[in-house]
Amino acid sequence: MMIYLKYMTILMKGVIVVVTSFDKLVKFKLPNGKNVDFLDNIGIVLKKYIQYEGMNESGGVLIGYTHRIHGSVVIEELTEPQSNDKKSFLSFFRISNHHIEAVNKAKRRNSGYMGNWHTHPCDYPEPSNTDLTSWHDSLVKEKTSCNYIFFVIVGRKGYRVWVGDVKNKKISEITLYKNSL
Repeated sequence: MMIYLKYMTILMKGVIVVVTSFDKLVKFKLPNGKNVDFLDNIGIVLKKYIQYEGMNESGGVLIGYTHRIHGSVVIEELTEPQSNDKKSFLSFFRISNHHIEAVNKAKRRNSGYMGNWHTHPCDYPEPSNTDLTSWHDSLVKEKTSCNYIFFVIVGRKGYRVWVGDVKNKKISEITLYKNSL
């Protein structure tokens, strides 16, 4: 059963939040009660890489910052897949130095690496076992500009967002902020 709302779809299977509007600023609520804003340009770029029939997975890194005063997080840009990244129908590996260079450039303006995004060839994406293993590895090996690492999977009808808490190593899907609609 699906309930269509103005900017999101909720699938009644537990509660799965799939953002279906790719051209709006979207606010999510973090486990610590703060919010994270995905600026409108994020969805616009993600939409370019929806994985239709016969296409390979795409992906990149998320770049953003934590607001110094109120502690909310802003995801302000992302890297796009490059020709030398490794892509197949069911996998994507960032090989290009472009992703690292983009993060280094962001650090010069007090932003930085915030997580990863990639596509799945389905309408409503679910993390694969490979995704979950990779995400747990990220919690051990990677550092972000906040207390979370963000994981976005883009499906054909929308995208979903999970966060990994770098302190307790738990991964959970985040929900839309109540005033986001």
